[in-house]
Amino acid sequence: MKLSEKQTLALDVLENSSTTELLYGGGAGSGKSVLGCYWILKTCIKYPDTRALICRNTYKDLKDTTLMTFFWVAQQQGIKPGVHYKYNQQDGRISFINDSIIFLRHLKYEPSDPNFDRLGSLEGTRLFVDEANQCLEKGVDIAQSRLRYNLDKYYLIPKSFLSCNPDQSWIKQRFYQPWKDNVLPPYRMFIPALVTDNPYISKHYIDNLDKLKGTDRERLRKGNWDFQSCPEQLFLPDLVVDVFNNEIMLQKGKNERYLSCDVARFGRDSAVICAWIETKVIEWSVSSSCRITEVVNEIIRLKKKYKIPNKNIVVDDDGVGGGVVDAIPGCVGFVNNSSQVPENKEKKSNYGNYKTQVYFKMQEFFENGDVDFSFDNISHFGKNEKMLSGYEIQQILYDDLMWIRRKDPDKENKIYLIPKDEIKKTLGRSPDFADVVMMRFAFFLKKAKIKTVENINDLRVGLFG
Repeated sequence: MKLSEKQTLALDVLENSSTTELLYGGGAGSGKSVLGCYWILKTCIKYPDTRALICRNTYKDLKDTTLMTFFWVAQQQGIKPGVHYKYNQQDGRISFINDSIIFLRHLKYEPSDPNFDRLGSLEGTRLFVDEANQCLEKGVDIAQSRLRYNLDKYYLIPKSFLSCNPDQSWIKQRFYQPWKDNVLPPYRMFIPALVTDNPYISKHYIDNLDKLKGTDRERLRKGNWDFQSCPEQLFLPDLVVDVFNNEIMLQKGKNERYLSCDVARFGRDSAVICAWIETKVIEWSVSSSCRITEVVNEIIRLKKKYKIPNKNIVVDDDGVGGGVVDAIPGCVGFVNNSSQVPENKEKKSNYGNYKTQVYFKMQEFFENGDVDFSFDNISHFGKNEKMLSGYEIQQILYDDLMWIRRKDPDKENKIYLIPKDEIKKTLGRSPDFADVVMMRFAFFLKKAKIKTVENINDLRVGLFG
């Protein structure tokens, strides 16, 4: 097998006894899939009775691309189907005569299996995730957690090989940015590779890459991770990073305090609460599963702790959030799909709904550097599958903000954002952390207007046009 210098370097890393995660790539045509398939094939043959996982976002892409590459690599090595291995298409399994097995699995998010339980019964020795930037981080993490089969027998360590092209997804935050900042953990490694690092690539392939324009050329031809994101993206990566490192000055004793709450219960997304001084988050409180009464009690706790008046509390009023609004008289009920509010007589807005308008108002504050996040003060309430650290919340919020995007930006009609359900299909969860931050900026559009009602149980406080 003819490998390039970069591929050879990567193979050395894949066979060392210290690195558990390797990211390889950075541009199209660098031989990512070939290297991954070659390494998996070599491992299966070298170590009898071992198990490898080859994964991609969808099973169709896996069969149409990565699997075809595997068959080609096997042919180049003289490994023949029906002689040295058998491919069971129905089971997604390649079985070798030495009892080694390759499992072919997709990592696409499925609402019926949000925790990737379908991978729970697998035991692997090696993992190759092709185009990992297209997969959910949680899916990759679950697949990596399956690596334990016969490791001790051969004195091996868990080893994952991830391929990718430049992206603004979790891959950049997990590998590229720490590598760029020289803080990548020792068990992880990133090897950048471009089409020019592959001496065996067709010149016609390079010519086609040279014809690309804009973002696609930056990513696929130049391997540029710091490209300007798609025009529909509200929060560019560099802007978010700058805001995370921002520190606004507060005047002692002259600052309003606020609280925003995105409500969920019994495992339907996350319930997230933020306490604020002006536009600085001073405490996060999170629950992955809770009752409405527990949300209310946590709001009251934070309200008392920071002396926050009810008029400065905003709660998601859609769905189950209405019960929380009922229990906090005088608070602001945030109705996502309600009408936009007039900002001034000179400026006419064209937002399709209130949520979109508030997100754009939030973007203005980000652009001006008038937002400050503290991730040091974290609380949990209700039941939690996992206690989140400040660093993990920061990463989740970053990923959420990357997916707050305009829907159909080229069309001259009302401005909408991509619906939450569509984001959830891609991100694997609801962007609750971005939403709870967004609601704070409702107070900059219009003061809360309390409806007059006779029955306190029917109380609703809304921001309507």
